[in-house]
Formats: sequence, C-alpha cells, structure tokens
Amino acid sequence: MKDLHIHTVYSDGELTISEIIEKIKKSKINFFSITDHNNFDGCKEIIENNLHKKDNLKFVTGIELSAAIDKGNCHILGYNIDFYNEDLIAYLKNLKEMDNHNIMLIIDYLINIFKLKFSEQDIENLFIKKGSINNVEVAKLLIKLGYCHEVGEAFQKYILPAKKATNLKKREFSAYNCIDIIKKAGGVPILAHNYQLKKNYIELKEYICDLKNHGLMGLECYHSGFSKEGIDNSLNLAKKYDLLITGGSDYHGKTIKPDIEMGTGKNNNLDIKELSIEKYLNKRLRY
Repeated sequence: MKDLHIHTVYSDGELTISEIIEKIKKSKINFFSITDHNNFDGCKEIIENNLHKKDNLKFVTGIELSAAIDKGNCHILGYNIDFYNEDLIAYLKNLKEMDNHNIMLIIDYLINIFKLKFSEQDIENLFIKKGSINNVEVAKLLIKLGYCHEVGEAFQKYILPAKKATNLKKREFSAYNCIDIIKKAGGVPILAHNYQLKKNYIELKEYICDLKNHGLMGLECYHSGFSKEGIDNSLNLAKKYDLLITGGSDYHGKTIKPDIEMGTGKNNNLDIKELSIEKYLNKRLRY
C-alpha cells in the first residue's frame, strides 16, 4: 500500500516519528510520506537520522501548507522538498507567526465569548511545542481543564464556532503563495482533499484549472474522507487536467481521528496500490 498523507506530534498528530516508523514497518505500506502542517521537522528527523534507509523504507519528504479560502479549508501538499531551501525556511518562519496570531484569535474568543478561563502558563505552554501550533493543542487544553472530554467535542462545542467567528481576522498566505514556495524549494505542489473546499463540481473544476495555470502539479485523489464518487471525480479531474495522482489516509492517531487508520483509511476505504506521483518521483527522490 501507499500512504502519502501522515501526521505526527510535530503538527496535529499524536505519534512520534519512531512510533510512525514502527507502524509503517508492521504494515503493508511500501511508500510513505510525513506531511505535517506548516513544518518539516518530522521529515528532517527521518532524513538526518537515516531512519528510512536503516529499515529500507521508501520515503518522500512532505509538508501540508494552509492557504486562504473563502469557505471550507484549502491545503496544498508539497512533496520531495529541499527543506534546507532558504526561501522555504523564511516562508515557514512567517507562517509560524501567522499560526500564532490565529491561535490567539481562538483563545481570545474562548475567553471573551465563552467565558473560559486560562492561566498565563496554560497559554504559554501552547506556544513552546515543537513543530507547528494548531487547534488540536487548544482542544487538548480544553480537555485538561475539564471543559470537555474528547477532541471532537472540543471542536464542535468551542473551536469551530470560534474559527467561524474569527475567520476574517486570520492571517494566511494564498494558494498561489503555497504553490510558489513549494516549487522554489524544488517540490511538487498538490491540492489536498478537495472536498474540504466546499465547492460544487463546476466551481472545483474552475479552481483546479486556475491553480494548474499557476503551477499546481497534482491532485490528492485518494483520501479517507472521500466517497467512491469523490475518488472517481478526482481521478477524472486529474486525467482531464493532466495532473499527477497521489493519496493517503490523513492519519493522525486514535485520539485525534479515531476512525482513520494508516494505509487503510476510514473503515478500510483505502487500498492504494498505484500512484502516478510515485512513477514521477522514482528517478527524482531527493533523499
């Protein structure tokens, strides 16, 4: 199997790199990527310690960049990136400052509107985490303080309303910016899980066409959140616009997304055996 969409503790996943590697070794996955949000710390740990080569694993560096969108969520995946690229390092530094700003918007809303109470230490601890700061960390804090019991409950009750209310104040780069920086760092930009864009089929076609004109190279056609129809539609769009095909589970761990398993997705809805991006990368893998 192939799984090119996996998250770790460096963003909003719950497993460490070593734990991910152990799961990969025990699975039938023979090609994988770590795609943490807005940082490449997990990929760096693998490469600098030769963890993939020690166990003869086929690995490609990855990242998932957040992009501004009028509704829904827009994420651009980047594969085979040179994470020592100076432009990328500067971009991610700016992105971290934006993420910090956006998290404080959520915290301020929870304090002022929901009247939740946080100590200065509670808030400070959110920002000392390695990798990228994210709303899962806020959810864990809400659980710790007794405001809810599960991550899903925290999102539904507090975080999603706060995100919706503060959306216009968020600081984000555009999808164009994301594509540009991935290509500057020698990577392959891919539009992730397109159903999260909240666009109808006509709007989606127009959006993909626009992004391709700006350098988009592929579509994530297999994902735990896709229906069979969604997969088929994505494959047709990739073929129509001559885009590389990729896919993955979007694994986060049993606490964060309990119904999604690495490699097999949601209720075994994934069994990815062939991806055109793998053929494209076979002679281009950077590490």
